[in-house]
Amino acid sequence: MKKLLWFILLLQLLAGMSHAVDFRPSMLKIESENYIYYSFSHDELDIPVSISGTSCLLVFSIFTNGRSNEISAVQNGFLGWHYVNQVDTCVYYSEPYEFDPGHHSVHWDGRDQDGNYLNVQDDFSAYKYYLWGYDNKSERQPALKHAYVHGGLFDQRTHIQEIDNYGLPRAHPILCQTTERWILGSDPEDESAKLTTQLALPDGWVEHWDPYPQHDDNDNVIIAVTNREEKLGSLMKYRFVNGGDAEIFTDWGENAPFATQYQTDGNSKPSGVAGDGVYLYTTDSNFTDADRADSDFYIYDSNGVMLDEIDLSPWWSSEKDYQDGGQMNGGPSNLFYRHDYIFLIGHGSCLVQMIDPLRYCNTGCDSDLLIWSNGNGDYVCDMSFEITAERPWACNDYNAGLKKSISCDNLLFSLVCVDYGNHDSLFSLFAPDGCGIGTFAINRGEDKYGHETGFQIIDSSTPFDGLYTGTYISGNIHMDPVPHLYGLHYIAQDSFSGQIGVSQDCWDTNGMVKQTFPVGGETFTAGETCTIHWDYVTGCRVPLSISPEFSLDNGVTWNRIANDIETSAGKCSWRVPFVETDALLVRLGSNAFIENQSTASSIRNTIVAASDPTPHTFSLAQNSPNPFNPVTTITYSLARESHTTITVYSVTGEKVATLADGLMSAGKHSAVFNGSNLASGIYFYRLEAGGMVKSGKMMLMK
Repeated sequence: MKKLLWFILLLQLLAGMSHAVDFRPSMLKIESENYIYYSFSHDELDIPVSISGTSCLLVFSIFTNGRSNEISAVQNGFLGWHYVNQVDTCVYYSEPYEFDPGHHSVHWDGRDQDGNYLNVQDDFSAYKYYLWGYDNKSERQPALKHAYVHGGLFDQRTHIQEIDNYGLPRAHPILCQTTERWILGSDPEDESAKLTTQLALPDGWVEHWDPYPQHDDNDNVIIAVTNREEKLGSLMKYRFVNGGDAEIFTDWGENAPFATQYQTDGNSKPSGVAGDGVYLYTTDSNFTDADRADSDFYIYDSNGVMLDEIDLSPWWSSEKDYQDGGQMNGGPSNLFYRHDYIFLIGHGSCLVQMIDPLRYCNTGCDSDLLIWSNGNGDYVCDMSFEITAERPWACNDYNAGLKKSISCDNLLFSLVCVDYGNHDSLFSLFAPDGCGIGTFAINRGEDKYGHETGFQIIDSSTPFDGLYTGTYISGNIHMDPVPHLYGLHYIAQDSFSGQIGVSQDCWDTNGMVKQTFPVGGETFTAGETCTIHWDYVTGCRVPLSISPEFSLDNGVTWNRIANDIETSAGKCSWRVPFVETDALLVRLGSNAFIENQSTASSIRNTIVAASDPTPHTFSLAQNSPNPFNPVTTITYSLARESHTTITVYSVTGEKVATLADGLMSAGKHSAVFNGSNLASGIYFYRLEAGGMVKSGKMMLMK
């Protein structure tokens, strides 16, 4: 009898184990040719497309290439709906193709979207093409059943951490919420996989979701907070302690434990926080019950000091919409960060935007902030064009379509989740210049009652790359007869870019781009910022774009450093990962027209003798105070004795001061900068020592 009981228990255990299946998504892969030759003679061009993994709905588009400098602050389209500024633009996009796995082709006859043949000028002979697609046939694949996505907006609550503390793609990305975390890849049904902490904010303060885990330590988290009674907004920093109380950094921020505080009207709706490792970004908008224009974008340094406050109300506020019965302010209430760009949407607005805060910081010019803006007029992501619209062409109006999320992939195609008041699972797709391509649906299978609360994309060369959607069922979810229909779900998605050119003469085996640093044999310090350099054959008419990459295993796997940099730039910055290896490779891209790809270099952590009680590293701190008037201190550290220079430049590149120039010992040093004879504005300081370079930015405010 005992043996029988043990046998029954064993069968039950095995039966239970059979249901524990780890999440391993079926990924979509879109591939084609990097370079395609075309005579532009009005013949039809067939572009080969290879689809693997899943079926695919695919859109093919053509863009200008290398002409972004010619396109400055252009606003056109019906009602001026589309604004582009220093970005290559879409000239054609196709109707969707339906492809199963296999080899296919897309077709183009050289015409633009208006049906006119494109003319090839003497100084311009190449275009960029994109292939973007997703699996619209397979049912969503459950990824995390118990993740908190119901009862609220998934995108506003959640940050998906794709990069680890070393600056490398995570093998298992982490879904981060303020007090909860989930590691992708475990059994979707396993609620015990949840990591939790408890966060107690100071009295009167509330958090506003979408946390930002720091690049170099993902357990250090920054959130946006407001105090409605005091009408204040700010940022706070805490440490995520699994299974315990979160530790608030009481010594962080200009108004510790708060960053620089700003005034609100009491109904503030911050968007959350984004960051690039140097700067922090957040927004503030009152889009409910407001009778005055109120929309701001804030830039902080990593120490919680506000560097700039930018008024976005010319874009996001409308007196006319308010008088017609809509809202005065539309947002922005959501933001998404990728490749140093930030994407903005408003919870109750037609507007979608992409901004470049680093470009703005480098020039100090307001016009350089906005890259593109898409409003009402292109019939994508809005409903006010309908004859039945209560307020035709109104933008700040919940009836124009309630936007729940924005996210983008590696090639800067952005998706916006829209609620049109029904149960359709819809998203609108925007091209890298903000051109609205269309609105698409996902296959929801059996789900008849669920609501999509947002979409987010993972696209960092992880085993989990693709599109994720938060789904919840209104009412009592515990009574739901189909329990797998809420939580986090996966949809396969991918994109590809290549170039179409008229002349093969420029694309010969001699190459048109030559990598000049690194070329192999160099040694880098983990965590430092270095500059990759290349020479560009300016006599060639083909304005090639490149995407630098690095490998830590002698080329077995590659990781993207930057995306689609124009070759005329000649350089790009790169933060060396926090690892130690002798198998580092750096290259400008995987094509045949680039010379001198790097041979093996090494990354090392700074090593000091055991007898030296002070471990020194090469580092440059943010100046303090910042902003300053007129004196500030710049602190830096040298790993070894080196000839050292510290110079200060204006935003135009003019050298305005030399703070150090001579031999200095290893260890910590400081230099004082006095800007009393200079105008208010942004300045850059540059440290050079021992063949290494670091730079910082500071703001003089008189």
